[in-house]
Amino acid sequence: MSYVEVLNSDITCTACISVTDLRILVMLLLDTLPMLGNVLLICFFVFFIFGILGVQLWAGMLRQRCYMPDNMTQLIRNASVLYNM
Repeated sequence: MSYVEVLNSDITCTACISVTDLRILVMLLLDTLPMLGNVLLICFFVFFIFGILGVQLWAGMLRQRCYMPDNMTQLIRNASVLYNM
């Protein structure tokens, strides 16, 4: 047996082991999908409740905070010249 044959056999054995491990890992992930669905449902509910609370607590506080300046077209032209757009 030459060194190349030994090296090839090691690679094939390693590939066989990793494929079986990968198969087990994929099967475990597929088995946990229903449980992950429950967790995602709870996360959605929590984000939904906090979204409603945020809208109610800060309703109107940011009104008229963002506006478009009068010289907006000039700013856009300057930016396009500066960045070669």
